Amino acid sequence: MLDGFKIEQGILQAYTLREKEVLVPEGVHTIAEGAFKGGTSIEKIILPESVNKIMDNAFKGCRKLREINFPSHLIHIGNYAFHRCHSLYKVELPPTVTYLSDFTFLYCNSLSSISMPGVKHLGTQNFLNDVNLKEIEVSKDLDISNICDIFTGCTQLSKIKLSDGSIFSIENAIGVLSKEVDSHPIVKAIFIDVFRMMEMEEGVLLKFSINLKDVDIPEGVIKIGESCFNDKKGITSIKLPKTLSYIESFAFKNCISLEKVVFTKTDIKIQKGAFKNCTNLKYLVLPDGTEYELKGLPDEIREDIPEIVRIIHTQILSNFFISGTTLLYYRGEEQRVIVPKGITRIGEYAFSKNEAVEQVILPDTVKEIEEEAFSDCVLLQTINFPERLDRIGESAFENCVKLLKVELPKGMKFIERAVFRRCKRLKEIRFSEQIVIKDFAFSHCQGLKEVEFPEGLTEIGTMAFYQCSSLKRVDLPRSLKKLGNNVFTASGIKSAILKADLSECGKDIFSQCKKLKSLTLEEGVSKIGDKFAFSCPSLEQITFPSSLCYLGKGALEGSFYLEGLIQSKKKEGVIKNNIFLDGRVLSGDVRIPEGVVSIAGGAFYGNSSITSVLLPESLQQIGARAFCNCSSLKEVVLPCKIDRIEEGTFAYDESLERVVIEGEILTLSDFAFYRCVNLKEISLEGVKEIGKNAFAGCRSLEDIIVTASRIEENAFFDTVFLEKQRKNLEPVQIAGRIVDGNECEQKVVIPEGVVSIAPFAFAGNEKITHVVFPNSLIFIEKGAFYGCRNLEEITFSSAIQEIGESAFEKCISLREFSIEAKEIKEKAYAYCVHLKSVKLRGIKCLEREVFCGCRELEIFKGEGLEEIKESCFSECESLREFNFSNIKVIGREAFWGCNSIKKVSFSEGIKISSHAFEDCGRLEEIVCLGDFSYESYAFSGCTRLKRVRIKGKGYLINHYGILLERGIPKEIKEICQNVWSCFRVEEDFSLSAYKNRGKVICIPEGIQKIEAEVFQNAMQIEEIEIPDTIKEIGARAFQGTEWLNRQRKKMPLVVVNHILIDGFLAKGEVEITEDIKAISGWAFANCFALKRIQIASFETRIEEHAFRNCIYLKEVLIEGNSYFLTGIEDRNKELPPVVKQIFIDCFHCFKTEKTGILVECTGNIRNLTLPVGITGIGDRVFEESNLLTEIIFAKETSFIGELAFAKCKWLQFLRNGQGVKRIGKKAFSNCGLLEKVEFSEELESIGEQAFEHCTSLKNIQIPEGITEIPEQAFYRCKSLKRIIFPSTLERIGKEAFAFCYELEEIIFPEREVEIEEGAFRWCSKWKQG
Repeated sequence: MLDGFKIEQGILQAYTLREKEVLVPEGVHTIAEGAFKGGTSIEKIILPESVNKIMDNAFKGCRKLREINFPSHLIHIGNYAFHRCHSLYKVELPPTVTYLSDFTFLYCNSLSSISMPGVKHLGTQNFLNDVNLKEIEVSKDLDISNICDIFTGCTQLSKIKLSDGSIFSIENAIGVLSKEVDSHPIVKAIFIDVFRMMEMEEGVLLKFSINLKDVDIPEGVIKIGESCFNDKKGITSIKLPKTLSYIESFAFKNCISLEKVVFTKTDIKIQKGAFKNCTNLKYLVLPDGTEYELKGLPDEIREDIPEIVRIIHTQILSNFFISGTTLLYYRGEEQRVIVPKGITRIGEYAFSKNEAVEQVILPDTVKEIEEEAFSDCVLLQTINFPERLDRIGESAFENCVKLLKVELPKGMKFIERAVFRRCKRLKEIRFSEQIVIKDFAFSHCQGLKEVEFPEGLTEIGTMAFYQCSSLKRVDLPRSLKKLGNNVFTASGIKSAILKADLSECGKDIFSQCKKLKSLTLEEGVSKIGDKFAFSCPSLEQITFPSSLCYLGKGALEGSFYLEGLIQSKKKEGVIKNNIFLDGRVLSGDVRIPEGVVSIAGGAFYGNSSITSVLLPESLQQIGARAFCNCSSLKEVVLPCKIDRIEEGTFAYDESLERVVIEGEILTLSDFAFYRCVNLKEISLEGVKEIGKNAFAGCRSLEDIIVTASRIEENAFFDTVFLEKQRKNLEPVQIAGRIVDGNECEQKVVIPEGVVSIAPFAFAGNEKITHVVFPNSLIFIEKGAFYGCRNLEEITFSSAIQEIGESAFEKCISLREFSIEAKEIKEKAYAYCVHLKSVKLRGIKCLEREVFCGCRELEIFKGEGLEEIKESCFSECESLREFNFSNIKVIGREAFWGCNSIKKVSFSEGIKISSHAFEDCGRLEEIVCLGDFSYESYAFSGCTRLKRVRIKGKGYLINHYGILLERGIPKEIKEICQNVWSCFRVEEDFSLSAYKNRGKVICIPEGIQKIEAEVFQNAMQIEEIEIPDTIKEIGARAFQGTEWLNRQRKKMPLVVVNHILIDGFLAKGEVEITEDIKAISGWAFANCFALKRIQIASFETRIEEHAFRNCIYLKEVLIEGNSYFLTGIEDRNKELPPVVKQIFIDCFHCFKTEKTGILVECTGNIRNLTLPVGITGIGDRVFEESNLLTEIIFAKETSFIGELAFAKCKWLQFLRNGQGVKRIGKKAFSNCGLLEKVEFSEELESIGEQAFEHCTSLKNIQIPEGITEIPEQAFYRCKSLKRIIFPSTLERIGKEAFAFCYELEEIIFPEREVEIEEGAFRWCSKWKQG
């Protein structure tokens, strides 16, 4: 074997080296199948003259092969011999080759010339998509009968030479195909094949059918038709011919891989959307060779950019609605979306519920992804996060069920609430070093297998990894400070390590982790919270550090580990590391041994058997609810090292009478002694803080001394102690604090010396009307006067420093107040709905929701105010003016819905948060003295805005087209986009959606159409301004709005811009006058009072479903011609289109078979008359029709099918049933209000259980001809009193009238009737005669 060659009997079987140039040895006559296949290093091959055969796949995939000689005696080249030899540029075959096998030079896309003078027969797809092939030489005897898909895609072919010396140079390839041009048969056949993938008609390229990488459209094409290249995702470059003058709409739509377009002329008319969704298009090359790179957002200022470049750049971004550098929403349906460079923020809901997008590529300019930006993108699999990204908003990727991997950038410090919730296939997540994970961030991420928590993680929020069933192991770092509740609940964790000594530990961290076997608490961990590893039955190994001193209630309850210890320590209780863990099985007098430093939370919870407990001197801490509900415990002595009683420690200890404190207790937490009904003795001297409900329900507690400086709400509720303090209707004062004022009435004067009003001290007191505060008062704490509905007047002192959270919330009678203070906490005056005037002094910052919901607030003055936080004045509908001159920061939704503000004037440098002025529907003017910053949606929904003045220069905002005007400054357009972000406007200027909650809406001039259901069920909308530019309004566009209700009250026909949009309240006869040009869909839907309609012209446009379910409309009169609607068959008559549409709409609710049998009835109609022609009612047609109360049958209706009216719980009346011959099984089952049935004299049969549970049915008379009452036909008709049977009756089936308790009278025929078992069971009032 020669070096690298494997040769057998003159056949070269394989070549094994990686040389660039290969010299094949003399004597080789055959290159065997696949001999050089995949030889990616080979650039040149020299074949000896002895070679006469090249077999299949011989050089396939030699992608660098540029040059090869073909010996003069070569007679055969096999299938795929040179397939994908991408660098091969020239081929010269000897005359001895007369036939080319299939796919020989397929995808040789550098091949520019081939000579094959002897070839008479060509196999399929020999040169398919060889896009650079320019010259060929073929035999003059070439068989053209089978030329198909051989030269397809060789669009640069311009020269053909025949073996007889004839040469054809082609300048206009399209001309060769013309019937008027006499071309050589071979030339014509080849060019027909070249353009086989193109559907042409008179110079118009109508369709391009294959996915070439590089497309060179031939000269002669004058127009590219609509959607010609639509969805050709393989095309990367296109060269347009000089003859081209027109590109129609959507010509290159969804060519998502297209990167480059080469123009040979620029005077080309490009229709709207021609390059829609071509988001990967980067380069445009113009005739002068100038290459323009399309990057980022279109530059509207530069004048040197050619118009054709500007047009295409705008088109490729047409799916992106952009305000400034914020992508407000994406309206396309691409699978792969490339967000343009320059976008810094992805707006709220920008891609939300898009069911097409699978991949999103974000540019490196993106810094923020806002709330729910990609929520419910159920097909989204991949998205990149740029390094600059530093915030992802709440629920941004919630329910992206196919998202696979997330790698967060280093600058990401927070994972916000529910960001990746329900991303079920998310398998991998990588965090930055410094991170906070908030509530629900990864809950229900069932595919998440591994999470590496970095050192630098400080917080994990509530339910952050809830039900992550594939998560196997967690290692929580020392940097961790806070864990919320249920962080890993119900996950698949098998082992967990906690290294951090947490400052806050929530409940149920690992609860219900059924597979958790090992829990390691490393040295330094001092405490774990309630139910830390609750109900973890597999937990058998726990490592306790010596530093551990506190376990919360039920921390290990339900674990194999703890249950084992309990069983082995039944007599003395469970102690581990000097912590008393569990004593729930102990009884009598219990002695905790010396050395124990802590009693775990809930250690004795619910133990009613212990009567006393002796606590050791070493004890330092007793956990929450440790002795809760120990109903026999009578006395407790707390040793001197205890300084705090935790939440609920002795709650519900009903026998507890005495508590001895040997040391100094500083804090009594919430519910500490709650409902200890017999507690009489406890010393509270020295206690500084008493928590919420600490002694509530301690009815025997009477003589105590309280000196605490802080007492929370209801601390002494329902105690004798408190009742004794309540005297002469005066507020209760303890240690300079008012702790209770629920017995006070009318005017209350707080005495001097009082420094604070305790939380909820007067809350809910509806008797006080006026409060006067003393000069000594400093603090009014949380909820102090919450819900004092009749409080009208407050006299504040000058000493007050702080108004607490919700202090005066819902004081609905308060009209005005004036105060000087340092701080007003959140919700302090929220929903004081009649508050009209406020004057504040000394306050620099107003916290969130302080005046939220004060809908009558008109006047506000805040001297020195600089910052207004979230929702502070939200819903203050009457607020007319506000002085913003000193304001520096305005928070999110701070003035949401302030519909009376007409003008805002800002100082330079002010910062306005997102949604700050959202839905201020009457805001007309914005003025700013200098530069100011505002976030996305800051002015969203301020749709009446007419003027903007910045730095002394004013602009009118009077038309939606301002967004497209070249001369309008960018900052003005950004404000307009911000304002109109509440609308979704399509490219054709149709309004397709409204997303805000505004009451006052002004649709901008220039909008041409309102699509169906845009404002449907937006109940809050009271005012809408609709411009004259609107020419079409879709079905139910305003249904369910207060605005439409008000319009109906004015006129029964609601007409907008000559479009009748609603006629629901119309009655009797209605006239549609000439000025009404169109009737919207659903305009008269379910208008049952409409009897006759007169329409001025056949030209009136009537949308589908305009008269839906107008089942009582009998006559349509148009241009003097009357058309009568009498029955179901009228839908099939030959009628004018307008009339036919109306007739079809009227009976839309009735779906029938050809025979007239009703198979479906929609519309849920209350009183229903079946039209003429309904011959029967099919099975289940009206089942569970919850509104149906009455039905009138057609005279042709002969049968009622099974379950036809079952469970129609409001059905009372059946009328006009004289034609009914058959009633099916369970036809009226459970029609509980049906009182009377008049059977047809033609009735032939009643089905089983036909009237079962018709509990209101009282009297029935079965008509003559009926021979059988079947099984349970009237079962449990408990109100039925009288039955008359016909003379023809022969049989009464099993339980036919069972449980008809009120049945008193039955009239039988004279003939003998067979009565089956239980037919009249429990008919106790019937006395058989």
